[in-house]
Amino acid sequence: MEKKLRRRLIIAAAKVLFIVLLHFALLHWHADRNTVAKLFSAGKHLSPATTFSVVLFMTARLFTILCIPAMIFEEIGKAVVDRYLGTPPS
Repeated sequence: MEKKLRRRLIIAAAKVLFIVLLHFALLHWHADRNTVAKLFSAGKHLSPATTFSVVLFMTARLFTILCIPAMIFEEIGKAVVDRYLGTPPS
C-alpha cells in the first residue's frame, strides 16, 4: 500500500514540476525575444514556430494557474483517504 501511494505522489509531483518548469522556460524565452510587442504589432512578424510557442505558453499558463492546485489537492485527498480509510473493496 505504501509503495503504491508513494509512486502516485511521485508521479503527481513530476507532472507539477514539468508544467511549472515549462511555464517558467517559455515565460523567460518570450520575455527575452520581446514576443508580445511583435504579437500585437501590425503585420506578420512572427514565425509559425513562435506563434505555436505562444499558444503553448498560454496553455501552460492556464493549466498552471487553474489545474495544478486542483491536482495537488486531489492527490493529497486521495493519499489521506487511502492512508486512514483504506481502499474500498471492488
